[in-house]
Amino acid sequence: MDLPDRVIGGAYRFNTWETLESLVDIGNRMAGSAGEQAAMETVADALREAGARDVGIEELRVSRLGARRQRALAPRPALRGHTPGNRAAGRSSG
Repeated sequence: MDLPDRVIGGAYRFNTWETLESLVDIGNRMAGSAGEQAAMETVADALREAGARDVGIEELRVSRLGARRQRALAPRPALRGHTPGNRAAGRSSG
């Protein structure tokens, strides 16, 4: 189905939808599983195709994995004074 960008935004641009479908098709992505490795490689490939530089996969050791509910918080770029792909206002890379 071809929908105009004004209806769907950029959801179908840059292979976003295909990447999402690939991740869903992998199935279980539990830490330490083959699915986790496949998902990491899928995301890394998508980032490279989108033009990201120095994309890599690094091992992260988890000392304990429990069934309790876990959360991760990441600041939204706009709250930090920049948008993805741009340096934060007033900051330099040095």
